[in-house]
Amino acid sequence: MANAVLVPREDWADRRISDSAFANVGRTKGVKFHYTGGSLSKKVVDDHDECIRRMNGFVAGHIAQGWTWGGYNVCACGHQDDRGRYLVHEWRGIGKLPAANGPGLNSGHQAVLLLVGSSGHTQPTTDQVAAGREAAALIRERGHGNEIRGHRDGYATSCPGEPLYKLLRAGKLTPGSTGGGSGESGGEAPKPRPTKPGVQPPYAFPLARGHWFGPPHRDTRNHSGYHWASDRPHIERIQRRLRERGWAITVDGRYGDNTAGTVKAFQAEKGLTPDGLVGAQTWPVLWTAPIT
Repeated sequence: MANAVLVPREDWADRRISDSAFANVGRTKGVKFHYTGGSLSKKVVDDHDECIRRMNGFVAGHIAQGWTWGGYNVCACGHQDDRGRYLVHEWRGIGKLPAANGPGLNSGHQAVLLLVGSSGHTQPTTDQVAAGREAAALIRERGHGNEIRGHRDGYATSCPGEPLYKLLRAGKLTPGSTGGGSGESGGEAPKPRPTKPGVQPPYAFPLARGHWFGPPHRDTRNHSGYHWASDRPHIERIQRRLRERGWAITVDGRYGDNTAGTVKAFQAEKGLTPDGLVGAQTWPVLWTAPIT
């Protein structure tokens, strides 16, 4: 079984689009790997927010070229969740017709993007290679064939670049193999948010230890609801509870300035540190403290 988790489009993409916008494709021969081409910042190795920004930029670029949306089926960035599963970001989705393999070639293979450029970050890390293998394994599990190819196989292009293509030809991107890459780790990878809100009662804090709900911030322990749709039900729960307690607040599932200011006022009223963030200490007080 693939050591990967599929991250839905709505959890990372700025531009919304329905699955029905993409044509279904039958069982393909396997996958073709792609790189981004152009200059790619080495920040993508350690900063998952940079991966998200870059992916959204590539989607915008594909749309500017006249494509319906981003042309790949999935993208593997090399970061992992808190269970050690590699993040495979849904683009068009597994089983959909890609637009990235070249005219007449899209129905033959699913298109997998790795975040490697032709300048800047050019050498895939060990984690990126492993993530590519797990993406291919995930696609196989969905009923597609075993071929592992590069974009240049059958189409005149430099993609997926010499370093990645060399690893591909050596079998390092084939599911079940090991090794490959620069040996650099993915750094302190942020943890993906759960795909569902969970089934805990409202007084049980739903985040990992040391995490909190707050306004958008680069700290990967912060959950704002702006990047991860799965955080929004919890934030809506906070907002509804504050409204039930008599505070004027908008329930929208996003932790903006209004929510932060209301939380700060609530904390000051209850003798808590008024930092405007909802962590493990503030969360239960929302339900257990008397309404005053």
